[in-house]
Amino acid sequence: MNHTPGPWTSRESDDLPGFFYVSAAAGDIVYLSGGLQPHDCAANARLIAAAPELREMLDRMVDTYEHEARAENPTLLAAKALLERIA
Repeated sequence: MNHTPGPWTSRESDDLPGFFYVSAAAGDIVYLSGGLQPHDCAANARLIAAAPELREMLDRMVDTYEHEARAENPTLLAAKALLERIA
Protein backbone atom coordinates (compact mmCIF):
# COMPACT_ATOMS: atom_id res chain seq x y z
CA MET A 1 0.00 0.00 0.00
CA ASN A 2 1.54 3.28 -1.11
CA HIS A 3 -1.03 5.73 0.20
CA THR A 4 -1.71 7.29 3.56
CA PRO A 5 -3.58 4.69 5.60
CA GLY A 6 -7.26 5.33 6.22
CA PRO A 7 -9.66 6.12 7.51
CA TRP A 8 -9.78 9.52 5.88
CA THR A 9 -12.30 12.21 6.75
CA SER A 10 -13.48 15.40 5.08
CA ARG A 11 -14.35 18.63 6.81
CA GLU A 12 -15.10 22.19 5.88
CA SER A 13 -12.58 24.82 6.92
CA ASP A 14 -13.55 26.76 10.02
CA ASP A 15 -12.04 29.93 8.58
CA LEU A 16 -12.99 29.64 4.90
CA PRO A 17 -16.54 28.44 4.19
CA GLY A 18 -16.67 26.37 1.00
CA PHE A 19 -13.06 25.15 1.41
CA PHE A 20 -12.52 21.55 2.50
CA TYR A 21 -9.76 19.39 3.96
CA VAL A 22 -9.36 15.65 3.56
CA SER A 23 -7.41 14.33 6.53
CA ALA A 24 -6.04 11.14 8.06
CA ALA A 25 -4.61 10.45 11.48
CA ALA A 26 -1.21 11.58 10.14
CA GLY A 27 -2.57 15.00 9.11
CA ASP A 28 -4.14 16.77 6.14
CA ILE A 29 -3.90 15.00 2.78
CA VAL A 30 -5.74 17.33 0.40
CA TYR A 31 -7.08 20.87 0.50
CA LEU A 32 -9.98 21.51 -1.90
CA SER A 33 -10.94 24.94 -3.11
CA GLY A 34 -11.21 26.86 -6.31
CA GLY A 35 -13.90 27.61 -8.85
CA LEU A 36 -16.25 24.85 -7.76
CA GLN A 37 -19.58 25.43 -6.12
CA PRO A 38 -19.36 24.65 -2.38
CA HIS A 39 -21.68 21.62 -2.72
CA ASP A 40 -19.47 20.22 -5.53
CA CYS A 41 -16.34 20.79 -3.45
CA ALA A 42 -17.98 19.05 -0.46
CA ALA A 43 -19.00 16.08 -2.64
CA ASN A 44 -15.47 15.81 -4.06
CA ALA A 45 -14.01 15.91 -0.54
CA ARG A 46 -16.34 13.10 0.59
CA LEU A 47 -15.41 10.99 -2.45
CA ILE A 48 -11.68 11.48 -1.87
CA ALA A 49 -12.10 10.70 1.83
CA ALA A 50 -13.81 7.41 0.93
CA ALA A 51 -10.89 6.32 -1.34
CA PRO A 52 -9.16 3.96 1.15
CA GLU A 53 -12.44 2.16 1.91
CA LEU A 54 -13.35 1.99 -1.79
CA ARG A 55 -9.97 0.48 -2.63
CA GLU A 56 -10.22 -2.07 0.18
CA MET A 57 -13.71 -3.07 -0.96
CA LEU A 58 -12.59 -3.40 -4.59
CA ASP A 59 -9.64 -5.56 -3.48
CA ARG A 60 -11.98 -7.82 -1.54
CA MET A 61 -14.50 -8.04 -4.38
CA VAL A 62 -11.78 -8.99 -6.89
CA ASP A 63 -10.39 -11.59 -4.49
CA THR A 64 -13.85 -13.06 -3.99
CA TYR A 65 -15.08 -13.05 -7.58
CA GLU A 66 -11.94 -13.93 -9.50
CA HIS A 67 -12.43 -17.51 -8.30
CA GLU A 68 -16.10 -17.54 -9.33
CA ALA A 69 -16.19 -15.48 -12.54
CA ARG A 70 -14.86 -16.33 -15.98
CA ALA A 71 -11.29 -15.07 -16.43
CA GLU A 72 -12.39 -12.85 -19.34
CA ASN A 73 -15.29 -11.26 -17.43
CA PRO A 74 -15.12 -7.58 -18.49
CA THR A 75 -16.14 -6.20 -15.11
CA LEU A 76 -13.55 -8.27 -13.29
CA LEU A 77 -10.88 -7.29 -15.84
CA ALA A 78 -11.79 -3.60 -15.43
CA ALA A 79 -11.61 -3.88 -11.63
CA LYS A 80 -8.19 -5.54 -11.83
CA ALA A 81 -6.94 -2.87 -14.26
CA LEU A 82 -8.12 -0.12 -11.91
CA LEU A 83 -6.34 -1.73 -8.97
CA GLU A 84 -3.14 -1.95 -11.03
CA ARG A 85 -3.50 1.71 -12.00
CA ILE A 86 -3.77 2.88 -8.40
CA ALA A 87 -1.23 0.45 -6.92
